[in-house]
Amino acid sequence: MTNTQKKSFSTTLPMMWGDMDAQGHLNNVQYFRYCEQTRAEWLRHIGFPLVPNDKLVLLVVNTSCTYLRPIHYPADITIKMYLSELGRTSATLTYEFFANGDFSTCYAEASSKIVCFDPVAKKPVAVPEMFRKHF
Repeated sequence: MTNTQKKSFSTTLPMMWGDMDAQGHLNNVQYFRYCEQTRAEWLRHIGFPLVPNDKLVLLVVNTSCTYLRPIHYPADITIKMYLSELGRTSATLTYEFFANGDFSTCYAEASSKIVCFDPVAKKPVAVPEMFRKHF
């Protein structure tokens, strides 16, 4: 999926001991948590409030992950996030997982579709300009 030409946001997170599964590598569910944390770091970076409010919330409506190779403890995991599709009310984000500073080996590829939603009107709303200008 290599998205090296696109603008991206990345964060590096330490793999925790408890993130392992019985085979000694990063548990499958943890990839989704790392995607969630990367989104949260990006939102904080652009100044979007992380606390739900009555004007706009972000709903994850679809998520997937393709596991390419296992990540073993200990590891510092870098997740690069890219915008792969931007609609009127939604955005699809893609993620690439790298370990220990080696950006030549991608360990997993993931995606999530988020919808901008007005919780009072209970309907999707346009993607804010603050999002659009960062991709």
